[in-house]
Amino acid sequence: MDLQTVNPEDVILYAAWGCPFSHRPLAALHLLGLEAHVPVLFVEDIKREEGWRFATPDLVFGARNLPELYQIAAPGGDHRPSVPILINRAARLILSTESLDILRWIATGFAGAVPVPLDLCPEPQRDEIAALVSFIHDRITRAVYRVGLTRDQQVYETECRALFDALDDIEQRLRGNDYLLGATPSEADLVLFPTLVRFDAIYGPLFRCSLARVTDYPGLSAYLRRCLAIPGLAASFDLGRAKTNYFRSIIHRPDGAFEINPSGIVPL
Repeated sequence: MDLQTVNPEDVILYAAWGCPFSHRPLAALHLLGLEAHVPVLFVEDIKREEGWRFATPDLVFGARNLPELYQIAAPGGDHRPSVPILINRAARLILSTESLDILRWIATGFAGAVPVPLDLCPEPQRDEIAALVSFIHDRITRAVYRVGLTRDQQVYETECRALFDALDDIEQRLRGNDYLLGATPSEADLVLFPTLVRFDAIYGPLFRCSLARVTDYPGLSAYLRRCLAIPGLAASFDLGRAKTNYFRSIIHRPDGAFEINPSGIVPL
C-alpha cells in the first residue's frame, strides 16, 4: 500500500526490540524526534514456538500473538508473521510489513506531514541511497541469516565469505567519511546500523559470522561508535534485549521451528 497519504495519528507500529528490520523505523523515529507521533506495541523478547507474543495487550485486534494478529487482519493472506507491521488502528488494516517502506515514510516526516530536523533522503542523492540500501539489505542484513541458518557447510562458507566481502566494501566507502554518504546520516545508515550494532555480540558467536569482528575494522568500528554517540540512535537499541531475543528464541524456517541455541544461555 502507498503510505504517502497515511496520517501518522491513525497508525500503530508493531515491533520487536531484537529485530534489525524493526530497528530501522524505530531508529528513524528516535533520530528525528518523532516518537510521540506513532505509538509502538512491542512483542516479547523471547519468540516461542507459537510465535511472538505481545508484551502488552493488543488493543487493536485483541490478538495474543503475532500469528493470531495476521489471521485476524489478513484472513487467508499469504503473510509470514513478522515485524515490523504498520497498522491503521481505526480500520484494523495492515498498511505495510516492509521495513524499508516504513522507514522512508518516517524519514520524510510521514510523507511531509510534519517537519523533520534532518533530511535523511535528500533528492539529489536518492538514487545513490536506494542503490546503497539495496546492497546493505541483501548483502549484509539478510546475509547474516543466510550464514547463520544454513545447515550446509559449503553454503555456509560461500555465504560467510560473501558477507565479509560486503563489509570490506563498506569499510572502503567509510574512508574519509563520517557516514555512508558524507558528513550526516542518511537512510542508508539506518539500514546498516541495526546490523552492525548486533554483529559482534550476536551474529559472530551465534550465527558463526566469524571471519572478523566489527572491532577489527578501523572504519566500521569508528563509524559504529559515531552512530552510538547520537542520542536518538542509542535510544533505539537495547543490547541486552536483543541478545535475549536471539539466544533464547525459537527460529522458524519453512521446514519447521528449531532452537538455534538449545542451552538458552545468553552470553555476558
